[in-house]
Amino acid sequence: MELEHGAAVIVSDWLRGKPEEVFYFITDESHLREAEAFVTAAEQRGIVTKVSVLSSDEVQRGDCVEEMRRIMSYADVVIGATNYSFITTNAVDYALHHGARFLSLPLSTNDGRSMFEYDFLSMNPAAAARMARPMVRRINATGTLRAVTSLGTDLTFSTRGRRAGFFNGTAARAGQCGSASFEVYVPIVETATQGRVVVDGSLGYIGRLEQPLELVFKEGYLVEIGDTPDGSRLIAVAVYCVAMALFTIIMGNGFAAFSVITVGVGIPFLIMQGANPVVVGAMGLTAGYCGTLLTPMAANFNIMPAALLETKDKYSIIKAQAPVALTMLAIHIVLMYLLAF
Repeated sequence: MELEHGAAVIVSDWLRGKPEEVFYFITDESHLREAEAFVTAAEQRGIVTKVSVLSSDEVQRGDCVEEMRRIMSYADVVIGATNYSFITTNAVDYALHHGARFLSLPLSTNDGRSMFEYDFLSMNPAAAARMARPMVRRINATGTLRAVTSLGTDLTFSTRGRRAGFFNGTAARAGQCGSASFEVYVPIVETATQGRVVVDGSLGYIGRLEQPLELVFKEGYLVEIGDTPDGSRLIAVAVYCVAMALFTIIMGNGFAAFSVITVGVGIPFLIMQGANPVVVGAMGLTAGYCGTLLTPMAANFNIMPAALLETKDKYSIIKAQAPVALTMLAIHIVLMYLLAF
């Protein structure tokens, strides 16, 4: 399929664009050809287009998308066409609640071809919906799903109490969210996933992988990451950030932890492997501060306020801060992986 024809299919069949509607196309520097083809196809139908081009670094950060939330809400249709999906951001939710339609169109491919050149784009959305409905009913009637692939994936999910649905490419109604795929989906029970998955494509928030990456799950938790360049970097980042937080809990001081953990872990396993030392240093120190929120050793922050407030539990401040601290630690791991390499 020609790139221009693929763009026209998305505009006419998936989005069902009408004259004078406003289409907001958000992409990055590596997909300017797709942006040009999309604008041409839209304008041929009398549609008003706006394009935002993000840098490659910005695509990896959610804050640049959040800054555009109000602009997105004024459009009739928002198309997220970067290498990374941002369908789960608050900005998309905000736009949908204000009547916009959203199409998630991540353009990263493994063979170098444009997403607009794949033949699946020409599949009839109505036919896809007819094919999907029996599968949805079948999934809703069972409580367990198993995924097996030739590469070695063997993963079991629990869907008990959850309802399946499907994407068929369309985003034609106000407030509708569509995906650039024809797929059936179902939310899973978070604490019941068992087995191994071999990822050979792109992984959300990490992007395209250099080699297949093996992940092992037990009772919903990721317990093992395969020994590949991508996996090794992710393990090193996780160890460094968690070590910073744990040593800060022990010492009660992030600065003391920073010198020890950075020399012992950060320099040999991150910086010497190509990580940006500025990112490692800045985010490593703030990862340590997550531990500050969890330790009675930081008495001036966590124990003295409880005494002044005369709370019944002297650890009440720490207990209140714990969910925020753990969430921020996880965010630090993801951001350091994305920004340091």
